[in-house]
Amino acid sequence: MNPETTLAPLSSATAKKQVLAQIKLAKDHGATVVYGDETIDHPGNFVMPTVLTDITKDNPIYNQEIFGPVASIYQVDSEEAAIELANDSSYGLGSTVFSKDVVHAKEVAEKIELA
Repeated sequence: MNPETTLAPLSSATAKKQVLAQIKLAKDHGATVVYGDETIDHPGNFVMPTVLTDITKDNPIYNQEIFGPVASIYQVDSEEAAIELANDSSYGLGSTVFSKDVVHAKEVAEKIELA
């Protein structure tokens, strides 16, 4: 309830354990942690915001949702590869297109399949 709070805890100890297990699974299969994945010395079910990269298609985390403060960042070489990556998911919650060109962003978004 503190208005200074910028990151809330997860809903339960089980949720925290699951998110930490998913981060470990990603790392065990070659993902790189570029930020986070440190213990927070605070009571409660807090998980440090974590950024993962280098998640290959054979990494089990590639097609899992992580319900915690974890960002998975993928680098691609072209717009077509980005659309292919976006469409290679069992989930549709992460379909967002960012661009300064709104018309082009809408054209790209129309190519992304809804789950």
